[in-house]
Formats: sequence, structure tokens, C-alpha cells
Amino acid sequence: MTTELFSLRMNKETHDRLAARSREIGESKSRLAQRYIEEGLRMEAHPGIFFQDGPTGRRAVVRGGPDVWQVISITRRFDGTSDDILRETMDFTGLDQRRMNAVVRYYAEYRDEIDEWVRLNDEEGDRHYAQWLREQEVLAR
Repeated sequence: MTTELFSLRMNKETHDRLAARSREIGESKSRLAQRYIEEGLRMEAHPGIFFQDGPTGRRAVVRGGPDVWQVISITRRFDGTSDDILRETMDFTGLDQRRMNAVVRYYAEYRDEIDEWVRLNDEEGDRHYAQWLREQEVLAR
């Protein structure tokens, strides 16, 4: 990824809050401002999507619902037409049509990023399952 120099003036209160947050999480002010700008642009382009920190990092979340990657992972469990898959996913997740549309639009634009989240989650699940099988084997003796 290439970067370009960009000078930005902001009011003192905003700067002080950015500096405090930067110290709190150990991330540079420049990197943190870049993240906030990128996320702001994405949220503006995709109403209903916001970003949230969690144990596995910062990720896109549908308002009032699960992470975007979780919804996409769920869609892969169902067969049928795209309408069937969307209906079953909405039934399973409790998402309404508007929020489901937000997920699909976001995924269409950031497919590689979301697919990576799904892949990492699948790998983690496989590791936990393999560990559980080993434990069951030990207990069965």
C-alpha cells in the first residue's frame, strides 16, 4: 500500500482527544487518524455498518446485529436461489431486509477482507475441534 503525505489542521479539543486515545491504545496519532478517516468513509458509503474492537481485532459490524463476516459465513450454510439464501440468513440472524442489504453491499466492496475473516475463524474452529478430539481420545483410555 502506498501512502501520501497529507497535512491536516484540527481544533485543539479534537487533537487532544486523538492524542489521548493514541496514548491509551499505543497507536500513533497518524495511524489512528487514518483508521478513523477510512472507517468514516466506509460508514458513510455503507449506512448500517460500523466498526468495533474485539478480541480478534477491529471489524465491520452491522448495526444491531453480528459482524459482517459472521453473516457472510452463515449465508454459506444455505443452498438455493439468492433470495432463498438471503431469507434463510435473515431468519437465522434476525436481520431485517435493510440491514441484510447493508451487509451484502459492504461484502461486495470488501470481499477479500471479509473472506479473510471467515477463513481465520474457520481455521480457529478447526484448531479447537482438533484439540477437543485429542482430549476425548485421552479421556477414552
